[in-house]
Amino acid sequence: MTATSPVGTGIVDIVVPGLGGPSAMGPPGKFTYDPDQHVPSAPRNVSATFACATPAGATVTFVAPTSSGSDGPVLSYTATSTGGFTATGPGSPITVGGLTAGQSFTFTVIARNKTGPGPVSAASNSVTSLSC
Repeated sequence: MTATSPVGTGIVDIVVPGLGGPSAMGPPGKFTYDPDQHVPSAPRNVSATFACATPAGATVTFVAPTSSGSDGPVLSYTATSTGGFTATGPGSPITVGGLTAGQSFTFTVIARNKTGPGPVSAASNSVTSLSC
């Protein structure tokens, strides 16, 4: 049996060799492909604290997603600030540096497996970056 899944949600014909193709089986079967089942779910409990050890930085902690997705383990996490500063790491915590001193930032985190990134987490608490 062969099946080709489309990208996104759609219809796929299932062909069984030796049975004359889809017409021998009736109309093509409906197959729903949900790409969100293949990527990790969103990380949870995202929190940020000021990180003086990293110039103008923040340490972002989080809890791993409830699901790593059906396409393998989580390979990396990326934390992103409201100002667009990012840092990537293998797990919690992640330190994001280069933040503008005196400004407040919140952070979100995404988990990535071999299929790609999952949904964005809820935003963290707000922290103000300081010059150390």
